[in-house]
Amino acid sequence: MDITDFTGEIRAGIDESGKGDVFGSLIIAGAIVLPEQEEMLKENKIRDSKMISPNVIKKLALILRKELITSVVMIGPEKYNQLYSRMGNMNLILGWGHKTVISNLLEQRRFPYAISDRFSKKERIDVSALDVQLYQFEKGEREVSVAAASILARAAFLDSMDRMSAKFDMEFPKGAGPQVNDALLNFTSKYSLEQLHQVAKINFKNVKNIWS
Repeated sequence: MDITDFTGEIRAGIDESGKGDVFGSLIIAGAIVLPEQEEMLKENKIRDSKMISPNVIKKLALILRKELITSVVMIGPEKYNQLYSRMGNMNLILGWGHKTVISNLLEQRRFPYAISDRFSKKERIDVSALDVQLYQFEKGEREVSVAAASILARAAFLDSMDRMSAKFDMEFPKGAGPQVNDALLNFTSKYSLEQLHQVAKINFKNVKNIWS
């Protein structure tokens, strides 16, 4: 099937947030979309979260959680680092998280199709034990179910960053740019190098440079 073929079908979209961020959690979210909900999603201009401001993302996430069947898997920094030490690859963690979200959604309602943004050249999501057909597409957020999932994942990521900032009384920049290096140094001077496990994904080059 092509990504344009799912209109009028019951399907679930899955997407992630936090993959490119040194600080904070890795979030995988999913949402089931029914044909009769498509107009509501269109009216609320549900689209790729990268095209929406943080405040609007949070407002739209409230609507989606109310109107759709959803599931969110949050992998905090400490859990992420434990999984990475065991799996050695972020895409393997994402594959596990996507499968978990799909399974959680299936427990709430059956659907024939699961649609995901393609995050790896290799097949990382094993749904062989699940009664569902999985489709992965480049720029999967073009499908409204994946766009809804991207909003849910980003809203959960933003909320988790707000909680982490409050807990440690400092701002954590997003992404993996030069501003992150300054924040890493500030954090280790205020707390400790070991406590980076609580706030950062330690496989990123920025963190490795601090450790070396």
